[in-house]
Amino acid sequence: MPSGTLVVPLHALTSREWFVRFIRVLGRHYRFVSGPEVEGMLHGGPALDGCCHLTFDDGHETFARLAMPVLIDAGIPVTLFVSPVTIREGQNYWFQELGVLEQRLGEDAVRRTICEIFGCPHEQIESFSIALLALCMNRDDVQRVIDRLKQQSGLTIDQRFNMTVDELKMVARSPLVTLGAHTMRHPVLANETDACAQSEIEQSIDELTDMIGRRVTMFAYPNGTEGLDFTSREQRVLQDAGIRVAMTTDAGDCSPRTNPLAVPRGGYPSLGNESTVRMTMRVLWPALYERLRRATGRSDVSGAKQRRAINALGIFPSAHATRN
Repeated sequence: MPSGTLVVPLHALTSREWFVRFIRVLGRHYRFVSGPEVEGMLHGGPALDGCCHLTFDDGHETFARLAMPVLIDAGIPVTLFVSPVTIREGQNYWFQELGVLEQRLGEDAVRRTICEIFGCPHEQIESFSIALLALCMNRDDVQRVIDRLKQQSGLTIDQRFNMTVDELKMVARSPLVTLGAHTMRHPVLANETDACAQSEIEQSIDELTDMIGRRVTMFAYPNGTEGLDFTSREQRVLQDAGIRVAMTTDAGDCSPRTNPLAVPRGGYPSLGNESTVRMTMRVLWPALYERLRRATGRSDVSGAKQRRAINALGIFPSAHATRN
């Protein structure tokens, strides 16, 4: 039996068939447990060795359409983290909109717009991906880039990626689903001012609580790398707001000794063939996984080193020193 508790982060699903295979592999090696069981362990309860908890971030429409029927059939509990304003207003997240614009206009067009807005030379940022550049901005500056791209290109984005309010309320009624907050607009919290970070956290908890009719006690940090996406500042706000469990995207198992406000999720936050292989390796061959991860340098899956390099350039007002 594996030691520790594996908490797995998922986002959008590629297909129902992939998800069925995925939980079948996990289920051969782990017992699935709920969010409240993990919360109980982290606050004085017994260890959950050999257990696994599935989490979904963002509330993509594939959760209701593809995941829920499979979870109901298998009786598997999960935690779903959502940004309530995104669901309530039928919006896309900034990274979804930026991804569509990058796909339609090309990376160079997006980089040129970033250079126009921030007054930096193209060669200074050409080696960094658009996604990593955006993760070094505050939420208002990311929106400035998106708005400028739409205005210059005349493009509109009609596709809606996420669940509706009715779908959210439907899944919230299931005893298999625990709902958790995920900020209001999915900013990298450490890039924001004290007032903005506090508001993003507190409003998301309060609004989601009102939306589903029961108090929210779980939270997931957007992006989720400790020391880069969130710091002790955010943890203090969460503690004051009554959050008992906050999930990161840092790798590792959790145990009764884990900090409840910095719970690692042992898988990886993105899906696709490479991530599927990584997760399968993580479940079936932990020692081999660790050796290969170190040998290939894939331990830094969030691009933290590159993001720190971008911050050091001083291009974006949100570039920050680690707060205590």
